[in-house]
Order: sequence, then structure tokens, then C-alpha cells
Amino acid sequence: MNSTGVLEVICGPMFAGKTGLLIDMVEQAAARGNVCQVFKHVLDNRFDGSNVVTHAGRSYTAQSIDSPLALCSSLRPDVHDIFIDEIQFFDYTMHTLCFDLVKSGKHVFVAGLDLDYRADTFGCMPLFLSSADVVHKIAGVCEVCGGKARFTQRITNGKSACLYEKTIIVGLSDRYQTRCWNCFEVSKTCCER
Repeated sequence: MNSTGVLEVICGPMFAGKTGLLIDMVEQAAARGNVCQVFKHVLDNRFDGSNVVTHAGRSYTAQSIDSPLALCSSLRPDVHDIFIDEIQFFDYTMHTLCFDLVKSGKHVFVAGLDLDYRADTFGCMPLFLSSADVVHKIAGVCEVCGGKARFTQRITNGKSACLYEKTIIVGLSDRYQTRCWNCFEVSKTCCER
């Protein structure tokens, strides 16, 4: 019988420190002698195509993947801990794979946005949140008032983004801000501009 696996999820808005916490967890697991592999979605090419990188510039070697199949074909047979950044970019089949990995005794750690710029659930994240053994829900600092920020505000042409823009637009502080409940807003129609 295999040892019990674990699923841990790190979630929150942009600029809250999710990737930094994931890197901390990788370093702690490696220090314990666990064989680790780190992955990220290929769409996350903001800083580096092959490393997970925090907004502050801290990085860790990773492999860019675009699907569960790519993750499967890249897994080392002796891996114990699997880390995946930007999990929200994957579809539900990534959750299915991770579920199977946990059942086989692996420790799986994922990090990503729990909400998109509309404050709707993002990608496969709801599946991970509902099946996680541990959830680290972290907040940022509101860029308007300095309060506790739970939301990622998209900015388009200097204003809050329209509700009808496409969900995934990769960007940095030129396109996104961290906002609290009171300062978060989404234009209901593009005509409000």
C-alpha cells in the first residue's frame, strides 16, 4: 500500500506572494531530502520562460508545460513532491491528474489565482480548492487604500477593465492591481468608458 499523498493549494490575488510561498515550500522539501520537481504553465512567460519567478525577482528552476500529458511525460520516477505554479491556466484534466498523483502517495503543491479579474472562479482552481488537504489563502495590499486585498483588478486604458474582455491576458503591474473589497470594481459594459 502506498503512503498517503497530500494536496496543498496556495491561492490569492496577483502580487500577494503566492510564488514566493511556493518557492519556500520547494526549498523546505528539498532540505528534507525529498525529490522535487517544479512546473509552471507555458503562458507564464512574464519574467522567464523556464523558471518560476516572483515579482520581486526571486526564482527557482522549473519546467514550462501546457497540459497534464506534458507533466506526466516529464515526471521523474523517484519524484516525491510536485509543485505547479499558475495552476489557474490549466483545465479540469490537470486536477484529475493531480488527484491520481496524490492517491499514488505523491505530495502535490499548486499555486494560482482563485479569482479572475471579474472576481469569478478561475480555471480549474475551484476543483483544487474543494479537494485540498491544506489551503493557504493569502491576501495582498490594496493599491488604492492600503487595506487587505483579495482581488486582482485589471486596468484597460487607465480604467477598470470591461466585464466582457477575454479572461486570460498575461500582464504585470501595467495591466493589474491588487484591490480590497471596497476598491475593487468591474465595468458592467464597455459603453461605460
